[in-house]
Amino acid sequence: MQIELLADRPEFIPTLAEWHFREWAYLRPGDSVANRTRLLHERSGRRELPMTLVASSGKELLGSAMLIHYEMDTRPQYTP
Repeated sequence: MQIELLADRPEFIPTLAEWHFREWAYLRPGDSVANRTRLLHERSGRRELPMTLVASSGKELLGSAMLIHYEMDTRPQYTP
């Protein structure tokens, strides 16, 4: 298994967008896979947040983790 920046594995963005949409769309009515794709491109930083890490085995995507400035709009003081 390898852990890499999504910026280095952009071929995983379509799959991740689909996974994220299926898992979290109920929290964001009106969301779409296209929007998730756009967000993943925006959150594929290399040196600053937000950035996304992916776990893979060869060409197979296993999972991801995203580092963001803060999780909740009501508590921006809690950062990574």
